[in-house]
Amino acid sequence: MINFNEYREILEAKEVTIHNLLKYFKKNEIDYDAYGNIYINFKKETRKLPILVSHLDNVLGDEDRKPVYSLDGKTIFCANNVGIGFDDKAGIIAIIELWKAMPEHNFRIIFTAEEEVGGIGADYVEPSRIDQAQYILELDRKWGKDIIQESGFTRLCSESFAKKWEELGFKRASGTFTDLNKFKPKATKVEMCNLSIGYYNPHQKSEYLNIKEFENGCPYCRTYYNV
Repeated sequence: MINFNEYREILEAKEVTIHNLLKYFKKNEIDYDAYGNIYINFKKETRKLPILVSHLDNVLGDEDRKPVYSLDGKTIFCANNVGIGFDDKAGIIAIIELWKAMPEHNFRIIFTAEEEVGGIGADYVEPSRIDQAQYILELDRKWGKDIIQESGFTRLCSESFAKKWEELGFKRASGTFTDLNKFKPKATKVEMCNLSIGYYNPHQKSEYLNIKEFENGCPYCRTYYNV
């Protein structure tokens, strides 16, 4: 079971920044651009690798956040009813967990800026960073077992790629917008999808994270990662 107390600094942050991430990654693994996007493991790797994506911002207010477990220990929510920002702190934590679980670190990470205001950070990601990826997974979908194959009017992945996730228990659903809407035109041949990460009531003060769905559904598990 994941120790969410380890991520208290992230959960309590008004917006996740590079300062919140330094304890999880080495400085020589981190790169960033002028638009606030953070890149992990892009400096030295040249071979074709998967990329995992989540975004740093959220739409909730500037109040102090106090994350607590439910009495039955099955969910995490905000004790002072201002929300945590699990969209997309849940994705950030899941990616860090995968990084820890796979010491070979044979994937890359992009933490994007300003997804919630139209994917501004993703707009400025250079095509050369993503167009040779093995595939791209964004962890930015509510609920427990959705795979987003089409986001708005953007087709993100092929039938065969979507079916691999269905075989793992995910179900297809449609989305409206994520960073992948900005990525796909820059990397048309790369398979992409957005996956559920266990949060509910996004953008609302009543939001919460279903811990079991987070742990079972997020691809820090090798089985999900090796699609």
